[in-house]
This record gives sequence, structure tokens and C-alpha cells, in this order.
Amino acid sequence: MSEAGAIPVIEVADLEKHFPVRKGFLRRTAGSVRAVDGVSFRIARGETLGLVGESGCGKSTLARAVLRLIEPSAGRITVEGRDVTTLGKRALRPYRRQMQMIFQDPFASLNPRMPVGDIVAEPLRVHGIGTARERVARVAALFAQVGLSRAEMRRFPHEFSGGQRQRISIARALALDPSLIVADEPVSALDPYTEALLAAVPVPDPDAKRTTRIVQGDVPSPINPPAGCAFHPRCPYAMARCKEEPPRLQAIEPDHWVACHRHEAGATLSA
Repeated sequence: MSEAGAIPVIEVADLEKHFPVRKGFLRRTAGSVRAVDGVSFRIARGETLGLVGESGCGKSTLARAVLRLIEPSAGRITVEGRDVTTLGKRALRPYRRQMQMIFQDPFASLNPRMPVGDIVAEPLRVHGIGTARERVARVAALFAQVGLSRAEMRRFPHEFSGGQRQRISIARALALDPSLIVADEPVSALDPYTEALLAAVPVPDPDAKRTTRIVQGDVPSPINPPAGCAFHPRCPYAMARCKEEPPRLQAIEPDHWVACHRHEAGATLSA
């Protein structure tokens, strides 16, 4: 739990990212894909925020928009008390050092023509940190930290396994000692919603019976999302109100927020 009054490392308010849909010979805008639609959160120093959702629900788009790798359509991004939403490339550069990303596909994010030692050292070189010898020592220490040897610094990305490439990406993200690391799909099979996720936890008692609940149906179209709560077509607890009115995000206790009409109605979600 964050300390009262402390400035968060990052605060995101009502962030949106909509991609235009163009049709016809003249490529006129015929609609938009609402990839990210009104997301808000804050992360204090030392905190970890987990974002859970199915493939295609906008997690990667949100991660890139938060770091300004793609430009948000609306909303505000504040880094350590400074609004960076509209900063130009030069003004944003000091904040780039504070925010690093571990990409979903480590092979696609590693330059195949560079030795991995140079890849991990590149952020240090770009930001003018240390001498050449000091950068080599820093990279060697990072390799040891993620379970790789100094001798492997001369090898190229294709010479490593997928797991080793992911560790190289982690070492690169740690190189600048950032305040915030955004990890896009750091582990596999992150989809279930909360209840389905908890229902899938193995039970240590082999004689115990437990039913795994699978979320039925597909993620709704971001071009034409359903009215009301976006999850209501697939929710076994949906009420009539869920089909008409989007739920409001509201605090139910310190650092615990929920957006659900059944909570407002005082209903339980036990099956």
C-alpha cells in the first residue's frame, strides 16, 4: 500500500487509444477501434500492478501508450508529478530513462545484427552513462543478475533460446535502473478473469474436487462494443442494468477499486 501523500511513480487518468478504420478508395475514416477506452490507475514506488485480460483486449496497446511509444488519443500521463502527455521528443527524453519496457516478443525486440552485450549496453551509451569499460562491467553484472555468463555477451540473439532472450530483454530494461518497468506478457497464459483465474489454482489435496470455470464466448469487437458493461454478454451474473449502463469505477476500501453493478446493488458473486 502506498504512503499517504506520496507522489506516485506514474499516474494515468482516463487514457484512451482509438485507431481509425479507413475504407474505400479515398481511405475515408468509417469508424474507430476503441483499443483502450478510459483507463485510470496509479503506481507508487515499490508497488506492482498486474493487468489481466484476454488476447486482443488492449493490454499491449495500453503499455505502449503509457510509455508514449504510441500516442494516446485522450487522457493524461503523469510521471513523478510531471504531466508528460504532450511533451515533445527532446523534453520526454529524461523520462525515457526512468521508464523501461520488457516487450512481449523478445526476439522481435532484439537487433539480430548486434551482439547481445551491445544490445544491453545501448541504453547506457544513448544516455551517455559511464565509459566504455564501465559499460562493459555494468553489462557483465546485469548478465550475472539474470543468470547469463560474461562470455555470452559476444553472442547474437539467434544463438539463444526464447527464455534466454527474455532474460536479455530484462537485463536491458534494468540497465538504466529505472523507476518503472512495464512488462508486456511477462508470463504465459495470463488470460482468465479474476474468478476464473482463482478457480484454476491447483488444490494440494488430491482428493478435493474443484471445478474450473472457463469464460465463455469471445472478446467483443472494439469497433462496435456492446452497450452497458463490456463484459455483460459473457458474465453469468449480468443483470438488466448491465446491458444498458456502463459501471462506474469506485473505491470500496483504500487502494481497492471495483466497477460492477452487482457490487453497487450489494449482491454477492458466489456461484
